[in-house]
Amino acid sequence: MSIQLKPDEILRYLGFDIPPEGITISHTDDVYLVTRTLELAGATINVAAIPEVDLAAMHVGLAGVARRQAAADHPDAASLEKLRETLRAVLTTVVRRRHRP
Repeated sequence: MSIQLKPDEILRYLGFDIPPEGITISHTDDVYLVTRTLELAGATINVAAIPEVDLAAMHVGLAGVARRQAAADHPDAASLEKLRETLRAVLTTVVRRRHRP
């Protein structure tokens, strides 16, 4: 079974409340300000910045979804790093996020 996330749903998960029809920029002078702000904010999304406690909670949640509990409650550093690599892969392959220098 698969599920499709629409762009506005993805943005909501990223913390943005954007309606499906998008946003209206009232003044053409503000186009650069708004688009550049979004570009700079997007560039700050970084898997390495996810706190370890949140990553560990995600690890436990994933183990529950997969119905595997062995060692899931106390993931080790190697397990958390493997999860970080998986999240990087999700951002670059599933969401197709461009790498930023």
